[in-house]
Amino acid sequence: MSVRERILAALERADGSICDDCMVSSAQIKHRQQSNSNCRQLTDEKRILRGRGLCLACKRIKKVNARRDRPSVSDPRTLAPASGPSRLDLGSVDLERSILEFLHGNAATGARGRGPRDRYASFDYCFNYFQSFREADATETLVSPEHLQQSCLQLGFYLASWGMLRGSTFLLKHSLAIYEPVVRAVARMDPAVWGIDAHCYTEENVTKLLECRKNIRAAFGDENRASDTLVTKVMLGVFGNVPAFDTFVCTALSELLGVRSFGRRSLRALGRFYEAHSDVIERHRVATLAFATGGETRRRYTRAKVLDMAFFIRGQQRDRQRD
Repeated sequence: MSVRERILAALERADGSICDDCMVSSAQIKHRQQSNSNCRQLTDEKRILRGRGLCLACKRIKKVNARRDRPSVSDPRTLAPASGPSRLDLGSVDLERSILEFLHGNAATGARGRGPRDRYASFDYCFNYFQSFREADATETLVSPEHLQQSCLQLGFYLASWGMLRGSTFLLKHSLAIYEPVVRAVARMDPAVWGIDAHCYTEENVTKLLECRKNIRAAFGDENRASDTLVTKVMLGVFGNVPAFDTFVCTALSELLGVRSFGRRSLRALGRFYEAHSDVIERHRVATLAFATGGETRRRYTRAKVLDMAFFIRGQQRDRQRD
């Protein structure tokens, strides 16, 4: 078989899109350049499609190739339009692409995804730590003498890794002890708060989340005026019950749901969004990564965490398009 025939056969077997790098092994050809040049020729001859999309083999968003008769819009592996990203609707394909880009990275932008030593995994280690106390029904011991410093360290490093020690933030003026009142507030939080997630944003639970925000903000001190970005990042990292309302997430929320700030209206909108896309969100509640091994734990991402990933990537994409 010729190289081009092997490429077409590889796409037939894969029933999805494949990047030039992975085509080397899929089509059993010598090197990437051979894959690239032949795929370009096949594209010019209108025998295959070529553009930005998710590679079925390496699970990365990059330039990929696909059969012309297999661009199903219901398939999360479908090829992105070569002319560039279209306006995002509430479609499951676009939602899934954003989630997968967060988890696996994007070669075009240099985003690394969620590896054990990558920044995004800082959430996993913080969430695992606090949830382990909840699962042991021992949240009050988060502030015991043997655990308090570790509790502050876990929360503090997660927040630093997720951008909360940049610029002129008040956290830069303080030591690790700034988190002690916050951890104490977490330890005495209403137990129901730990179980709230995007599938149950009822009016009662929304009220509990707003009370949680109030308590965490107060714990940082009235003089510090903790922002909703900081407070919701704490809520995400500890409880996993809301997305973090940072700049990128708020950009996507404003575009898609017509809400921007953290509050009752935005939580209701997120609850409706979850109901509309529960199949995709549930499918991507991946296991958290363990610090000791880098492997998966038995603990899964919350629904609010999956929403956070999707909206963060969408907002980031919009920011790049404006540039």
